[in-house]
Amino acid sequence: MPADLPAEVIPYSLETYTPHIGSEVEVLRGTEWVKLSLTAAPAAKGHVARTQESFSLLFSGGLELPLEQGLHTFRYAEMGEFELFITPVVPQDKAHRWYEAVINRGVS
Repeated sequence: MPADLPAEVIPYSLETYTPHIGSEVEVLRGTEWVKLSLTAAPAAKGHVARTQESFSLLFSGGLELPLEQGLHTFRYAEMGEFELFITPVVPQDKAHRWYEAVINRGVS
């Protein structure tokens, strides 16, 4: 867990993200921050072990500053800064670039 987050915030938990669907997040691209919108946070379909939490985060952003696949620093006002691995995905519309982070984590 990133050191600057409050102890009660788990940045890789689905319940952390669902209240933020539709909200803006900033992502570091080189030396500048790019704004994305969290558009969906669907839980994984199919069989998922009780000791696993699996979900994805779908983000959309403008066409002007594309992000490459890889580890990026994300910044939410409420959650601070943390890193997520994202990959560009097939766009759901031609007006935005789309990215996905897939989260699989063990739970007790």
